[in-house]
Amino acid sequence: RFHNLLDDVPAHIVVLKGPELRYEFGNRAFRQFIGGDEVAGKLAGEVWNVPDDHRALLRSVIDTGQSVKGQETPVPLPTQPGQTGYFDFAFQTLKDPDGSIPGVYVYSADVTEKVMARLALSEERHRLDKTLATAEIATFDWDPRADKVFANPLLQRFFGVTAEDATGGHISRYLDAIHEGDREAVAQAIQNTLATGERYEIEYRVLDAQGEERWVLARGDATLSETGPTRLSGILLDITARKTAEAERERLLMQVEIERSRLEQAFDETPTFICLLDGPDLVFRYANEPYYSLIGFREVIGKPLAEALPEIAAQGFPQILRGVMETGENWMADEVAVAIQRKPGALLEERILNLRYVPVRDADGSISGVYSHAFDVTDQVNARRKLAESEERFRIVAQATRDAVWDWDLRDDSVWWNEGISDLFGHSRESVEPTAAWWATNIHPEDRERVGASIHDAIDHGRSNWQDEYRYAKADGGYLIVEDRGYAVFDEAGRPVRMVGAMTDVTKVREEAARLAFLRDLTETMSNLREPGALLTAAERMLAEYLDVSRCAYAEVDENGNNFTLWDWSRDLPSISGTYALSSFGSRTEDELKAGRTLVIRDVNGELDGDGEPFRLLGIQSLIACPLIKHGRLSAMVGIHNKSPRDWSEDEVNLLHQVADRMWAEIERARAETALRQNAEQLQTIFDNAEDDAIILMDADRRILAWNRAAEKICGWSAAEAYGRRSDVLFTQEERASGEPQRKADAAMRDGKILSERWYQRRDGTRFWGSGTMTALLNSDRSVRGFLKVFRDATVKRRELITLEFLQNLTDAVRDLRDPATIIETALRLLGEHMVVDRCAYCEIEADEETAHILGDWRPHMMSIVGTYAVSSWGTPMADDLKAGRTFIADDIDLRLHPADGADLLKDIGIHAVVCAPLTKSGRLAGALAVHNAAIREWNDEEIELVEMVADRLWAEIERARAEKNLLALNEELEERVTDRTAQLEAAIKESEAFNYSISHDLRAPLRSIVATSRILLEDTEGQIDAESRGLLERQAHNASRLGVLIDELLRLSRLGRVEVHRSDIDMSELVEEFVAEMGRANMTHGCHFEIEPGMQGRGDARLVRLVYSNLLENACKFSPEGGRIWVGHRRRGEDDVFSVRDEGVGFDMAYAHKLFLPFERLVTEAEFPGTGIGLANVDRIIRRHGGHVWAESEPGKGATFFFTLS
Repeated sequence: RFHNLLDDVPAHIVVLKGPELRYEFGNRAFRQFIGGDEVAGKLAGEVWNVPDDHRALLRSVIDTGQSVKGQETPVPLPTQPGQTGYFDFAFQTLKDPDGSIPGVYVYSADVTEKVMARLALSEERHRLDKTLATAEIATFDWDPRADKVFANPLLQRFFGVTAEDATGGHISRYLDAIHEGDREAVAQAIQNTLATGERYEIEYRVLDAQGEERWVLARGDATLSETGPTRLSGILLDITARKTAEAERERLLMQVEIERSRLEQAFDETPTFICLLDGPDLVFRYANEPYYSLIGFREVIGKPLAEALPEIAAQGFPQILRGVMETGENWMADEVAVAIQRKPGALLEERILNLRYVPVRDADGSISGVYSHAFDVTDQVNARRKLAESEERFRIVAQATRDAVWDWDLRDDSVWWNEGISDLFGHSRESVEPTAAWWATNIHPEDRERVGASIHDAIDHGRSNWQDEYRYAKADGGYLIVEDRGYAVFDEAGRPVRMVGAMTDVTKVREEAARLAFLRDLTETMSNLREPGALLTAAERMLAEYLDVSRCAYAEVDENGNNFTLWDWSRDLPSISGTYALSSFGSRTEDELKAGRTLVIRDVNGELDGDGEPFRLLGIQSLIACPLIKHGRLSAMVGIHNKSPRDWSEDEVNLLHQVADRMWAEIERARAETALRQNAEQLQTIFDNAEDDAIILMDADRRILAWNRAAEKICGWSAAEAYGRRSDVLFTQEERASGEPQRKADAAMRDGKILSERWYQRRDGTRFWGSGTMTALLNSDRSVRGFLKVFRDATVKRRELITLEFLQNLTDAVRDLRDPATIIETALRLLGEHMVVDRCAYCEIEADEETAHILGDWRPHMMSIVGTYAVSSWGTPMADDLKAGRTFIADDIDLRLHPADGADLLKDIGIHAVVCAPLTKSGRLAGALAVHNAAIREWNDEEIELVEMVADRLWAEIERARAEKNLLALNEELEERVTDRTAQLEAAIKESEAFNYSISHDLRAPLRSIVATSRILLEDTEGQIDAESRGLLERQAHNASRLGVLIDELLRLSRLGRVEVHRSDIDMSELVEEFVAEMGRANMTHGCHFEIEPGMQGRGDARLVRLVYSNLLENACKFSPEGGRIWVGHRRRGEDDVFSVRDEGVGFDMAYAHKLFLPFERLVTEAEFPGTGIGLANVDRIIRRHGGHVWAESEPGKGATFFFTLS
């Protein structure tokens, strides 16, 4: 019992006996630890490789009688080679009554997780210490009870204490180092934190070991217990630099105030935006009236920029302004995007400004602030500026990986460069000198002094980060514009020892910025011009001036592609505007342009030979011609010409492509707008006179050119919104996806005019039924130039037709029904589906007009409400309306009924909108028909009228069915007689079955005799009779045997018709596998391979289901080729399991599928595939006895699949 108790202990417990350390007992935890079974009787070394030091300790316990304990001892894990665990253990002596020590009791507990967690915590603490040291954050931890302070090295340096004091010194040692003017406040702040638990935070001065005064910011938190404070921990930050800057700021603010007073009067009269900002915090000292208007008249004077205009500060302007103050240089920028809150609470509004920042100097030359001068140029450059910024950012990121990285050792003035110095600038590794002087020599002379001063200023003032932009020499003598960033590293004494940085080539960025600025200016200029000629002249001039070429030309090619008409802008060459033959410029020019390839000629004389004469006559020595292709042919060209040879760059060719596409698009746009305006003026009067008919004029691409007021009213699109859109927007989403708009247009082009009645879609997504025509508009050459569409809203008319059609369908559906409940169910379902409501209910009310019986409801997603109710519980308004013969209508229950007067009841059953039509009989309320909606719904007149009509028809049909039911009751006597007759017939059937069985039984004996006699004759007369006689005997024996099989099958078919079905759960997969195994043992598989789906489950009579599978699997083997595959599986169909058997056999024609399950019906001959024709009839009878269904699918030559269900 004791061993059993120890077996359940989670710690490892072992008993070892004798000096050889033989196991007497090891509990379950120990056995799991070593990964073994029972250990009793085995030596320690046989169970696992006990560490030598442990083995020695165990023997010493036996030898000395002294117990041994250990904590967190590392032990190799026997089940995880190479892994180590940690354990607390105790080796205790076992003593016999005589005092002898026969062995050792060992107890060990796994503490691996605790040790690993402590090691991880130690590592985290080490990382934290490193982080704090890197960030120059001092830390302290004071235990008030023991008055011991623990501090990191930085705190020691701040207070000038020794390392010994920092590992447990008294608090007084630190208080003594605090400036005497701050000491009392610090002590008070500490006492307050210890007493209240509030955050400890204070700024004060300390004196370090050298007597130097430093400002620090102390923050900390106290740990409190029930007995008082137990700990105060926190950090100190050196804020000396900040305090020094604050003092300097105060001095500067005074000087700026004097300057501001002198300038205020002059600035107040200027119409531009002017303000004065003082000090490093950029405090507003003055702002003129236009500036106040720009910022929404917010009060800014006396406030720092970050506080007064936080949205401005967040955009980087403080850094620029401070840069002006630091460098003393003016800063100018054009087209700067600035997000400004123009009104309180409004969204930010972007304005584009030209900015000028000028440093404000005092009499002694020091800079105390910044003078800001701005011009609003938003309307001109807003769109262009956004594009430029986006593309510039992209290109900067794209070039980032090609930086030249450098490492400057400030102690010996040596510089290391990566491969970027060669990749970017072409300097070979041999030519690069590892000195800062070499770097400075390659800086552009105009930038050298400024860059040197800025980098040394950053280093001398202890700033870690430095950044500048300048020109740097390439090996070929050229220059790249670089953006250089550096990071300075300082030693513990604050001396600079190293600087690491990278130079980024931003030359392309600057050039790309100029290119984008040109494209923006060009696009803006063209978009503002409406006349094609003026647009063309402006674009040609701007392109020629930007690329510094002699001429820019635009040409359009006629439809046959032979001639082109040219318009040009020339700077220093004669104009060549006119019409030319394309072939006159040589075959190369014609072939290149017609093939859609850009023609680039750098020297006409050197490249074109004789074909260059036409160009020379026009003064052209070099050119680029960009073809513009439309519908697969050359339609237009844009070219630039130079009067001297020129080595065109790839960037120039690409730019011409961009400009050519934009010019062409803008010219087409200007022409289209001109044509649109002319058409609009001509048609507007006609269109506006049509009040009920929407009239839409479209071009050949079905883009809307005109749209009258009736179209606006019917479709919801204003004319301005419709212009330029495809008329496809009037089609439903489904029609657009299927290509219906194009088919309608094709039909109109083919037939000239078509009638169109269909659903249209309004702007808000709603639909209406439109009826009208679509006519193709033709040019003189019979080509289509557009379409005219005229239609009107025929929704109301269509709804009336749909309602009539629904009522007719409802009448047809219930006309032949006899059961009132079925009539109610059918009518409610059809009405609910037609109206798309959540519930339809029908009730009948007793003569007291109070008791209502809901006899049926249709509710696809809601609870049933069939039952008995008091009419008054539906609310007084509803009860009053129904009793007065009025239909009760509620779009929102809460607006019609009081919560205590019907509303709560209706909402409890899910109703928020209702239409309830009364049914009256002999002047009283006899019933009602209601439709319910779970959400609020605005019922229209057509829906209300439909409910009333259906209520009348449903009432009439129910009355008719009840009358018929009464008539049927009169036939009950006749039914009883039919029942008696049926019993007699059943008795006759049983006698017939008995007779059939007797006949079939009596037939077996003579058939067996025929078979036996035939076999005997065949054996006895072998070799004595001719082949024909022998064949007759064999046929006689075969047919007799077949007749016996057929009799057996008929008996089985007869029995299956009356067998009782005993249902149980069946493992269908196991049943099939067992039968297939039996077939294999009987050599009946025909070499076929079976794939049986695992886990199939069914419910039925296992014996009968086995017969189903035996017939289907034997047929599958019989009709399959040798070695074929047969699949047995199942799938879900709704709530039913559908089982299947599929083969690769001969298959059959589905036209004869109805004969498969009839007795004696076979789709193959006896000679091809022997059989009785009864097997599938048996399958059908078994499945029908289960209440299921069996069917087959096949295709000749491709196998067959038989399916069946068991319910």
